Amino acid sequence: MEQFKGTAKTLYIWSQSALVQASTEKLKEATGGEVVLENINRLSFATYGESIFDLIVIENAQLTDAFDKLLLLLKPNGKLHLASIFGTPEVFQQELKLSGFINVNVNKDDGTLTCQKPNYETGSAIKLSFAKKDGKTASIWKVNGDGDEELIDEDDLLDEEDKKKPDPESLRGVYSYNAR
Repeated sequence: MEQFKGTAKTLYIWSQSALVQASTEKLKEATGGEVVLENINRLSFATYGESIFDLIVIENAQLTDAFDKLLLLLKPNGKLHLASIFGTPEVFQQELKLSGFINVNVNKDDGTLTCQKPNYETGSAIKLSFAKKDGKTASIWKVNGDGDEELIDEDDLLDEEDKKKPDPESLRGVYSYNAR
C-alpha cells in the first residue's frame, strides 16, 4: 500500500464486515488522505459524481460489468487496486483493458492487481491541428478553362440504332408453366 502514499481521496469497496475497520485504518495510514467506504453489494445504488476519487480499492474482486463504472469514478491518472481476485489474473487483465484501464499490473507475490485510468477524461476531445496545405499540390489537378480542349459532343455518343425503342416481341421471354 506504500505505492499509494499521498492519495487525497480513496474509495474502499468492502465485502466482509469483519475486515472493514482494520483495512480502513491501514488504508488511511498508507494514503494519508480521506477514505470513503462502500459495500460491494450497494455500489450500484451509490450516487457519486464523476472523477472524484484518486484511488479505488476493492477488497474481493469478482468479474463484473462494473469496471467501466469504476473508471468513471476515478480522476484521470487515478488507480484501481484489486486487493484479492477470484479467477485468473489474465481474465481480469483483459476485462480491465476492455473497460478502458491502462497499465494493468499483476503482483505475483501477493496476488493483487493494479491498473490506471488514462490521463484524459472519458468523452473528452481536443482540437487537431493539421498542417497548411501547399498551394502547389492543389494546382496540379486544376483545369484551365482557356477553350483549347477538345470536348465530346453528347449527341454523337448515341447513334440512331441506340435511340430506337425496342420491339415488344423481343422483350418477351420464353416461359413455361406446367399445371399439375
